[in-house]
Amino acid sequence: MSYIDKRTSCVLAGWEAPLLSSQTKLQQLVVPDYFHGDAYINIEDATHQERINKWLPKHPATPEPVEESKEIIGFLKEKGVRSIGVAGFCWGAQVAVYLAKGAHVQAAVLLHPSFVTTEDIKEVKVPIAILAAEIDRTSPPALIREFE
Repeated sequence: MSYIDKRTSCVLAGWEAPLLSSQTKLQQLVVPDYFHGDAYINIEDATHQERINKWLPKHPATPEPVEESKEIIGFLKEKGVRSIGVAGFCWGAQVAVYLAKGAHVQAAVLLHPSFVTTEDIKEVKVPIAILAAEIDRTSPPALIREFE
């Protein structure tokens, strides 16, 4: 069993996603479970804000997920991987930005970036793409324009 097998899983937000696991001679897709099985299930109801306010403090984007990512990146580099990109969805955008700030990756993609600030973006050292929605309360178009 490799380091990646032990430290990552094919779990995205708590759901098994075996089709995300991919490995060829040219690529390796790694999907860490930063929530360690404690996924937040987004159900828009009267208790949503209360539930997320309890869940978020248990799962800060730094330092643990960033350190876990650095370990995985180090392992990949030891195995000869020369180029690493990262994609962060919602909460994961923070992790992607922190990795891009330290130039631990060669490129980053943020999708519906939550909790990312303009100050964070100013420190990014690698090419970055930001994919945001027109209607997004967490990362509205006005905020995304500030990232340019």
